Amino acid sequence: TQSTWEELSQSKQKNDELVSENSKLKKINIELSSHLENAKNRLKNFDSEISTLKTENLTLKNTLQEKIQENELNTKKIEELEGLISIMTSEIDRFNVIRRSMHNTIQELKGNIRVFVRVRPSIENDHYSTPLAISSEMTNDGQQQISIAFDAFSNKSKAPIGGRKLSEFNFNFDRVFGPKIGQKEIFTEISQLVQSVLDGYHVCIFAYGQTGSGK
Repeated sequence: TQSTWEELSQSKQKNDELVSENSKLKKINIELSSHLENAKNRLKNFDSEISTLKTENLTLKNTLQEKIQENELNTKKIEELEGLISIMTSEIDRFNVIRRSMHNTIQELKGNIRVFVRVRPSIENDHYSTPLAISSEMTNDGQQQISIAFDAFSNKSKAPIGGRKLSEFNFNFDRVFGPKIGQKEIFTEISQLVQSVLDGYHVCIFAYGQTGSGK
């Protein structure tokens, strides 16, 4: 009958719709399965990364703990060294006070006022009398006596030597530097006074002599 045919036609149409819907659902299911598999793989990778990060984190914690302990030991050593430096600095200051006092005492024993003389070597074409002999010796009071003999013509001259008349002059000084003494030896003597200046004492060094005499 016509009604039965219509029912069959409707049933077929519904069946076709269901088949189409089922096909769509299968495609969606395949896509979801693929996404689920990808998510599972990513989750496995995340688990592996998390495990690696946990291991690294544990290693870093251990390293940090070791560094903290090392820092504590270094801090203690620094404190010990600072204490030792403080003690050494105090000792150095104490010894410097003693050294300055002893150095100043030695300089005072040598004489607060000292007179040195430096004899320059002979110069060619010198217009002044050239000494024939220069000698120095220590006196009983600790000074140096310098004797200079000149070739001179005067009534006070001594007996002639080799046809020449010899005049001799004696002078006393705290220190005599002969013609062959260089700058190094002179500085060695003067450096003691320089040290006194560095120690805070007042020192005056006065050089006197003719132009060209080597002041």
